[in-house]
Amino acid sequence: MFLRFALPPTLLLLSFDHFLPKTYHNLSSYLGSLEDKYLPVVAEKHDTAKAHTAMTWGRIRDATEDGRATLGSGVENAVHRAQDATGLKFTEALGWGKGVSDKALVAAKEIVEQAKEVEQKVEHVVEERLAEVTHQVEEQVEKVEEKKDTEIKRLV
Repeated sequence: MFLRFALPPTLLLLSFDHFLPKTYHNLSSYLGSLEDKYLPVVAEKHDTAKAHTAMTWGRIRDATEDGRATLGSGVENAVHRAQDATGLKFTEALGWGKGVSDKALVAAKEIVEQAKEVEQKVEHVVEERLAEVTHQVEEQVEKVEEKKDTEIKRLV
C-alpha cells in the first residue's frame, strides 16, 4: 500500500530534471538557498553526501574501466588459446587487425621496392654527373699546366 502512494510522486520528482530542466534548476537553487539560510547543518550534510556520491561514482567508473580492460585481455587470451588449439582463425574472423596488418605489409613492401628503384636511378645520375665533373676538372688542370709551362718558357 505504501508503494502505491509513494511511487508516483517519487517518480514525478525524479523525472522533473529531465522534462523541465530550467524549472528544476530554479526550484533546486531556491530550496538550496532556504536550506542554507534556515538549516545550515542539513545543508552541510547534503554537501558531504554530494561529495561522497561523486567520489563513489568516480570509483565505480574506474573499476568499470579496469574490469573492461581485464575482461578484454582475458577474452583475447582465450581466443588466441582456442585458435592455437584448434587451428581455426578466430582472430581473422573477428577482424582483430590481421587483415589490416597484411594490407599494411603489402603496401610497405611496395613502398620499399619503389624506394629501391628511385635509389638506383639516383645512383646512376650521380655517377654520370661525377664522370662529367671529373672530366671537366681534368681539362681545367691540363689548361692550367699548359699555361704554367708557357709562363716558365717565357721567363727563361
